[in-house]
Amino acid sequence: MKVFISYSSRQVELATRIAHSLRDGGDAVFFDREALPPGETYDSRIREAIEGSDLFLFLVDPAAISAGSYALAELGIAERASERSALKVLPVMVADTSFAAMPPYLRSITVVQPRGDVVAEALAAIADAARELRREQVSVSTMITNSGWMLNFFIMDENLREVFYRFGDEADFRGTGFSQTPDRRSGLPQPRLFATVPPVTGTRELFVKYIDSRGRERGPYRLVIDANQQLVASVKQVLEVTKPWVAFREYPEGQWLAYFTHLLAYKAALREIQYSVDNDTLSSRVRFTSSPGPAPGIGADDEVMVKIPPQTRYVCVKLVFIDGSEWPAERFGRS
Repeated sequence: MKVFISYSSRQVELATRIAHSLRDGGDAVFFDREALPPGETYDSRIREAIEGSDLFLFLVDPAAISAGSYALAELGIAERASERSALKVLPVMVADTSFAAMPPYLRSITVVQPRGDVVAEALAAIADAARELRREQVSVSTMITNSGWMLNFFIMDENLREVFYRFGDEADFRGTGFSQTPDRRSGLPQPRLFATVPPVTGTRELFVKYIDSRGRERGPYRLVIDANQQLVASVKQVLEVTKPWVAFREYPEGQWLAYFTHLLAYKAALREIQYSVDNDTLSSRVRFTSSPGPAPGIGADDEVMVKIPPQTRYVCVKLVFIDGSEWPAERFGRS
């Protein structure tokens, strides 16, 4: 995690202790007295560092919020950055400070008020914020494959070393394994960020955890997979890039057929396939029988093809998905 520490000159010693503790724990810390090379433009470097951080730690004391203080200017940069990014602002009161004297933005967020050792409680608050940030930075998406569902993990940690997962009704975590390509920086095997599992139905809890480069376990993080939602999203992505959905064949000679085979391959995500020939009324429905699972296959009773007049110019198709969403009507013409 990248942490920017903002403080008044009165709190140099305290800020230094916090910075050293964070670095010992593996975090990247911007601490102005150490991070600014001689001769570099101060303002631009500070702004870039704040905007590039995950956490902005603001040590609150009367001097830090006094008019004209640079710490107050840094807080303003952080406030604007947090509106357009995932930057988290964490104020910690390190000396008695009047809330009435604080700027409105500071009063609008929770200010940590330590009751015991300031450094220890500040580090505990940072750890809590880090867990929350990591929870937001760990996610999963799914994709249909011939062998089931592929879980694709997104973990925003450049020090990732191993990934594990389990569903809520399972006792043990399973590792995703490693790719054959080593990490260019460390030379160590890189963890796979995907896993194939049997078809998922209903709503399932998925727990994900990982090991970082220092051997520390992160998580587990609780995620929820809505099978219908994931199935529809995955099918929509496939259909977007696999047009046309309707094929035309002449068989026997002089008899034309419109085939819906491609769409029926994804019927588990579909409630209706509406269509019409040479008009946009969508007055007809393709007959098919739904069956459980993400890839149920085409059944014997499914209406794979329909007869169309030899002079047909196009077939208009509209899709209604199992989650109630719709794909606007599109025309597919004979070539």
